[in-house]
Amino acid sequence: GTVANLQIVAAELEEATPDLDKIKQLLKENDVVFGVNEDSITNALSNTENTGPTVIAQGIPVQAGNDATIELLFEVQSSAEPSVDDRGRIDYKNLHFIQNARAGQILARKTPATAGTPGKSVFGTPVAAKPGRDRQLGKGTNTEISSDGLELSATIDGTIAYKFNTVAIHPNENIPASVDTKTGNIDCVGSLKIGKDISSD
Repeated sequence: GTVANLQIVAAELEEATPDLDKIKQLLKENDVVFGVNEDSITNALSNTENTGPTVIAQGIPVQAGNDATIELLFEVQSSAEPSVDDRGRIDYKNLHFIQNARAGQILARKTPATAGTPGKSVFGTPVAAKPGRDRQLGKGTNTEISSDGLELSATIDGTIAYKFNTVAIHPNENIPASVDTKTGNIDCVGSLKIGKDISSD
């Protein structure tokens, strides 16, 4: 355990109230050798009216590790909603329907899991910490992971595709319908295929 308590019940004492040395001897006999607080023992012995337990030895608590996290450096979902400028004008053309990436652009960044900090029991034995869970960068086509495993970047110019926690870059973008005010202006660094008409309105 990481805590040792002392509780003195006057009615159960067969002899005089134990002193500090007696309590320390009892702790030693029970293998409590770490984190013993003599001041707490002295206070408990001088305050026998307190019937509750007093912490007289404290180990070092374990600190669990943090899980790895992934930060995406692009919009996960394009809302295709028109923006409103500071004059209240609505822009139906620039809806940011497609997100572009350039070769070498960092798309995601990973913060690795931590191992946590081990603790120590009042018996002097180490208590292992639970490490945080790892997460992998979702490497899709036309992306690469840095040598330290912490960054995902594009290897070509193209459009960003994010699905099932995987990031990919597509050199082509296929729009099966017409390009109009519903899609807004199309800004695509790769090749673009449009299935129907293109409206200039």
